[in-house]
Order: sequence, then C-alpha cells, then structure tokens
Amino acid sequence: MDTEKLKNLAASGKVSERKRALKEIKKLFRGGVNVSSLLRNWVNNEKWEVRRTAVLAAGAIYKGNDDAIQWFSREALKNGNWQVREAGANILRNIKAVDKESLNLITKYSMDKAAIVNRSLGDSLAHLYFKSKGVLKIINSLAEKTALSQRKTAAFTLRRLIYKDESFLETLSRWVESKNENKKWTAAYTCKILKRKMDIAEMLLKKIKGKKETMKMAEKALNELKKRNLGFPSR
Repeated sequence: MDTEKLKNLAASGKVSERKRALKEIKKLFRGGVNVSSLLRNWVNNEKWEVRRTAVLAAGAIYKGNDDAIQWFSREALKNGNWQVREAGANILRNIKAVDKESLNLITKYSMDKAAIVNRSLGDSLAHLYFKSKGVLKIINSLAEKTALSQRKTAAFTLRRLIYKDESFLETLSRWVESKNENKKWTAAYTCKILKRKMDIAEMLLKKIKGKKETMKMAEKALNELKKRNLGFPSR
C-alpha cells in the first residue's frame, strides 16, 4: 500500500479504517520498512485523525524504545485536540522505565483538563505499576494534589489496579481514612467510578468524614452506586 492511500485511511472519520491504517503501519515496520519519518510528518498533519494514528502507531511499534515513545508523547501533549493528547497518554504504558523524562510527561498529562486524558493516563500508570512499584508512590502523591485532574488521574489508576488485583482495595481504604482532605476526596471519586465491588465501595463511602467538598463527592458517589444497583444508566 502506498503512503498516500495509507494516509487516507489514517485520516478517515471511521475508526475501523484508522485501525486498518495502524495494522498496515505495523506490518510495514515488521517487514523492515523505516516508518519513522512518515510518522513524524504525520504528527504535524492538519487532521487530528492522522496525528492520533501516528501517535498510536508509534506506541505500538516502538514498545520498549523509551526515547521514541517519549518523543511522540511530547508532541501529542502540545496538541490542541484531546483525542491526540489521549493517545499520547495511552502510549506511555509502553515505556520500559519511569525515568525523569517519563515522570515529567506523567506530571504534565495528569494536569490535562480533559477527563478522558486523565483516564487514559491512569490506565497507563496502572500498567506501569507492574514494571515499577514506584508508580504507587506517584499515584499516592497525585491523590493529594490540589488540581482535580491530578486527583482524577490517581482515581482512574487505582480503579484499574483494583480491577487487576483486589488487594488494592486496601489502598483505597487507606485513602478513606487519610487525614489529607484531597486524598479522601480522591477515595470518594474512586468509589464513584468503580463498577465492581460496589458493596465495598458503598461501605467505604459511608466511612468518609471530611469537609464540604469531600462530603459532596461522597454523596454524589453514593447516589451513583444506587443508580447502578437499580439498573439506571450512570452519567
């Protein structure tokens, strides 16, 4: 497939065609074709679909090549389109080590105001935990931050970790009992987005004691759980 046809697939409004472009790029890479210059050019394309495809492709083919992944993630971070930034947060899960540059990117992405970016970064951090246990220190730090986006990132990370290993419910319990108000708020938000172990989430929410903002989130989370138990769609 020539590069123009490939770019047309990458620019498509159809997710299925963009996925096909990703598969073709991976096939070219496995066949020994140097696709680096192509992807670097695409990152600056006028269409966000092409930029997103380039970032996701880089994450897939450069898995374990931290310098390459960091470069594409940095480029995505500068992008005005949240879907491109979400891709940049997504590919961080494929780094080998959480070094100084990776930590810098994690910090910047955690401050993104788009919740979908926070969620993608949270999923990446949960994935990285199993490569570096130091990630737990990072999410504990994020859970205490003033910025809502950083606390949400911590919550999305812990949610994913709980899904992988229920022993992380102990971490959630410690956040509930923390003296730090922001960490208690983060615990309430984590309970709100948990879609498993809702009985435990409800029990933990009822234990939260804090200031107005914290209690408001705890109440909102309890209402969310009630809706799910009654079979109503959550917002």
